Amino acid sequence: MFKRIKFKTKDFFNNTSLGVSLRERKLKKIREERLKEEKLKRDLKK
Repeated sequence: MFKRIKFKTKDFFNNTSLGVSLRERKLKKIREERLKEEKLKRDLKK
């Protein structure tokens, strides 16, 4: 039973609002990290 759940987690996360919100939060975090890095690079260039 556990294996079957493991296989379906991907679809579960893709389809449920919880999965979607988690993914969006993750993407937002990644985007913010990238922005921070770019800002640091820009500040270093000055």
